[in-house]
Amino acid sequence: MGKELTSEEKNIREQQKINIEKLLWIAVERHASDIHIVLERPIQLRINGKCIFLEDQVFSAEEMKYLIHFLLNDKQKKCLQETGEVTFAFSTSQKIRCRASIFLQRGYYAAVFHLLGIGIPKAETLKIPQSVLELYKENQGLVIVSGASGSGRTTTLAVLLDRINQEIGGHILTLESPVEYLHVRKKAMVHQRGIGLDVVNYTSALKAAIREDADVLLVGEAEDAETIEKMITAAEMGHFVFGVMDVVGAVETIERMTEVFSPEQRKTMQKRLAYALKAVVSQRLIPIGDEQRAVFDVILADKTVRNLIEEGKTASIKEVMQNEKGMQRMEETIFEWYIQGKLDREQALRYVRDASLVEKMLI
Repeated sequence: MGKELTSEEKNIREQQKINIEKLLWIAVERHASDIHIVLERPIQLRINGKCIFLEDQVFSAEEMKYLIHFLLNDKQKKCLQETGEVTFAFSTSQKIRCRASIFLQRGYYAAVFHLLGIGIPKAETLKIPQSVLELYKENQGLVIVSGASGSGRTTTLAVLLDRINQEIGGHILTLESPVEYLHVRKKAMVHQRGIGLDVVNYTSALKAAIREDADVLLVGEAEDAETIEKMITAAEMGHFVFGVMDVVGAVETIERMTEVFSPEQRKTMQKRLAYALKAVVSQRLIPIGDEQRAVFDVILADKTVRNLIEEGKTASIKEVMQNEKGMQRMEETIFEWYIQGKLDREQALRYVRDASLVEKMLI
């Protein structure tokens, strides 16, 4: 057993609980997405993409020590000591859910809290394209949601899983690191497994998932060939699989999924992916005025898209995205916002990579 806390230490720990819950509530009220804590420096909130100092909120080394004691279990503390970093998720008594990262920098601990909000957001407030929302009706196949960390992909997936939970039912199994949004049982039975907490790694979790009779499977990180191959296999076996990737751009996501395989495997995996894939959704956040708006790439795997993936002609999919119903390109949305005056030229050029659109903006 660990050393028992003294009465004074218990009081400090309870005070720390109050402080962190107060800080998280301040962040929620100010519509912040993240909180940055560095020792002996004012805390920063990221609001609409910009970092704002809270001059009256400063963390001491002693407060950080008790923050770690308050938030981490023994396994997480060991991970922090051995690797210098740990990522996890937690909820407050006010039901605020967030993902936390605590890490060493210059020999001292720092922390970043990414707020997930209170409960699963309503789809209407997120402006998710209708073609994406309709994906919950699929009963098998593979859907990939990609983007940079903090782009809202986890939230989009939470909305889709919640719709399945409310309207379809079955068995939903999520594999996440960490578990972010919590799903309660509605029509579906939901099991959420934390990587490193409930199971060792994604490889072990995916092997077990095939035996756990899941109708819907969420894989929170799909970056290596083994994980991607296992997701495709699960989709081929009749499961409805969602995967998350750290790529910006739907076409780029498909390219990454095939490029991770060796040249000898690639042709076979292109064919398998072409027939397992249902959709790719990629998103990013763009600051507009006092808010951040999501823009989306959406690829729906129709016959033309499948043929292009199988033939390795993924670059041609961008033309299909412009002309087929339900598909869209984020760069076209950014260009529209520029034409409408919602973004100035400098802002638009920062996010648009399409040479033809850049040329139009420079005229």
